Amino acid sequence: MRVVRNLAGQGLKAIAAVGCGALLAALSAAAPATGSAGTGNGARRYPLQADGAMPALSRPPVATGLAGVSCRTTSLCMAVGVTGLRVRGSQPLATEIWDGRSWHGLATPAPSHPSGLFAVSCASRTRCMAVGGAQSTHPRTPHPFALSWNGQRWRILAMAPLEGNLRGISCTTPARCMAVGSPASQTGMAAAQMWDGSTWHALAMPTVPGAAAASLSAVSCTAATSCIAVGSYLPTSPGSPNVPLAEAWDGTSWQVQATPSLGTAGNTALSGISCATASSCIAVGEQFAAGLPESHPVAERWDGHSWSVLAAAVPAGTQQSGLAGVSCRSAASCMAVGSFDFENHVLTEHWDGTAWQLVAAPDPFPNANLLASVSCPAADGCMAVGSGGIAGGLFTGDSLAAQWDGRSWQVRRSGQIDVLAGVSCPSAARCMAVGRYVSRTDRGVTMAQAWNGRRWRLRDTANPPLPFGELFDVACAGTAFCMAVGPGIAERWNGMRWRMVKAPPVGPLDAVSCPTATRCMAVGGEAAAMWNGRRWRLVPVHARGQFSLSDVSCPAATECIAVGERVSATSPPQAMAEKWNGTSWRRLATNQTPPLHVSYLNGVDCAGRSRCMAVGWAGPGAGSLAERWNGGAWRAHTHLGPAGYPGLRDVSCPSAARCMAVGVGAAARWNGRSWRPVKPAGRAAALLGLSCARPGRCIAVGQIGTLTLAEQWNGTRWLLLRTRNP
Repeated sequence: MRVVRNLAGQGLKAIAAVGCGALLAALSAAAPATGSAGTGNGARRYPLQADGAMPALSRPPVATGLAGVSCRTTSLCMAVGVTGLRVRGSQPLATEIWDGRSWHGLATPAPSHPSGLFAVSCASRTRCMAVGGAQSTHPRTPHPFALSWNGQRWRILAMAPLEGNLRGISCTTPARCMAVGSPASQTGMAAAQMWDGSTWHALAMPTVPGAAAASLSAVSCTAATSCIAVGSYLPTSPGSPNVPLAEAWDGTSWQVQATPSLGTAGNTALSGISCATASSCIAVGEQFAAGLPESHPVAERWDGHSWSVLAAAVPAGTQQSGLAGVSCRSAASCMAVGSFDFENHVLTEHWDGTAWQLVAAPDPFPNANLLASVSCPAADGCMAVGSGGIAGGLFTGDSLAAQWDGRSWQVRRSGQIDVLAGVSCPSAARCMAVGRYVSRTDRGVTMAQAWNGRRWRLRDTANPPLPFGELFDVACAGTAFCMAVGPGIAERWNGMRWRMVKAPPVGPLDAVSCPTATRCMAVGGEAAAMWNGRRWRLVPVHARGQFSLSDVSCPAATECIAVGERVSATSPPQAMAEKWNGTSWRRLATNQTPPLHVSYLNGVDCAGRSRCMAVGWAGPGAGSLAERWNGGAWRAHTHLGPAGYPGLRDVSCPSAARCMAVGVGAAARWNGRSWRPVKPAGRAAALLGLSCARPGRCIAVGQIGTLTLAEQWNGTRWLLLRTRNP
């Protein structure tokens, strides 16, 4: 089974290459102002509601990325972001409420073709305003929208016409909000709109002297007549880097403020601001080195008269670090958040009125950890939100939330992204599925569920002491033996319980096949490992060049077929296959008939030594791919399932003439001569793993939304099964 891995950790490298415009689009972290982070009265139970009515809290937190947060008290916060996958240019929206103990998802309306929610500000316990962006279809241009929360539900508000996005907001009262952003044009000035309690109004913006284009990314208001917004602008001089921008609102007009020169040849932008008073503001951002993927955080202070540079703390030994959001309870107490080491680690810093100090923060996710926004309703109470990178399912990202209690940061689960990634059925009434769930501390925890023909039951797994545990695949040689593998993990089922076994010293193992309890083969990346009943040992794969193995199937103890892709810097990926003969691996030619320009294989299953079926993707235009091995050559079949990446994900063949394949929103059936599509039971179902005990009995597992999914094939159609979500 192919594991889609997250590349979020490389995001800032790309930003450094294209400049600050991309940075402003990526780091939409509007810090809540003092006016939107008051103390409230300390109510603890579902306080963002009116007249005691419960808001829509029946759903778990489902955000896959959070961009903004605003807290009235330490037990009352609202966060906004996105959830799910972008479909036809639309990104589903997410809003969540913190009640002092946990995050809860809220029903969130959306305009046509939304692209995300960027920031939120709560002016009272029952009044919040969020800003987001959407895309027009003809022509395809961005435009802003707002969501208003009344304590019970969200409703969409139209904003003044703007070809662009508003990414920062600050509300001093329910009837006074200021939102800032930029037009879509690369030659336009910054944009701002004001809410008067009934309508959004566009405000005239000043021309920035010497600027070819300008953008504002965050705003903080201490009163309806006092706001400061920050961002960056591009000078008119050719080749000049982006430089910080600050503008002030006096209740009548915006004026450009002078910012100090940072004396650098690289792009610099301010992405967050918080004003404790009208004469005390802190702004933070990031400064890049010219032509290099290197950066460091920047901080500046407004004293009511001028801006001055503050020396931000820089993590030791890192090339990249930056701050995205900040919240100040007073002039001598601010918390700033961001990331370092190319988004792999969370960065938090505290300002005590004299200097910045690094504050240790957890990194719960394996592939990326970054905080984009923070809100501090008390000096010893902050909530920060952002996102992280994961693998092993349909989603490569999850939201991240962390709470500061004055002494340390604690992760609070803000996205329940659970998945069943692999399944193995030794009989129609006995299956074992494995995957991962996200705990309340945002820690990945390995998960197993057993099917007895009637229902699924959770089986406790032997979770290793890893920051993020997950299982990618499982193979069962009877009801008393299963082997499950994942990143640095191998677990064995003895019919009663799961126990850890020492995993081979390689990277993540993506797939495993066990013809007997004393013979298993696992593959992942450029590695393969064999289980002999007592321990794992590596078996070298001597394929040429760079390659990645996605799945393996062993019809006998001394014969296995592994599939994947061969990659090159100068040519598109090509499907690959390797054969294990009990002693060594050798290459199987995959010269497809007909030839394919792009191809890779995600899954494989062998009904016999010379009867295997592999599935994957054949690139744009050809869609999903299946390749049939007859013992001597592969033959390709295309256009048999979902046309988009990543194609069909897994396949199971109880006989040479009967196979079933599944993917994201699709399934296909092989009758010995041709493939025919069959419709999964779940709408928008992501089927990731599959096992067929016999031709008329299959179990497929995966994700539906952000929760676990299982479906059963009864020989005629797919039926939904109720799974467990811890």
